Amino acid sequence: MEAIELDDFRARHASETYWCGVWLGGCGHQLTTKLYTDRACHFAHVPDPEHTSTCARKASGVSSADHLYIKHNLLNWL
Repeated sequence: MEAIELDDFRARHASETYWCGVWLGGCGHQLTTKLYTDRACHFAHVPDPEHTSTCARKASGVSSADHLYIKHNLLNWL
């Protein structure tokens, strides 16, 4: 999503939390949104000193099936 869309998303869903989906091969830890103006805004893991393992998701690029699925549903949600 674009930066202006992320601002709107954050405002509308300020009380929501997001988690790395274990059904998609993720680690189950909390995510946050990352705002960029020079590249795609995205979700990223919340820095956590207790979370020492890395996420097992192998396909993390913009064209991965996970991202396409999430982007499609996120756009519908917006």
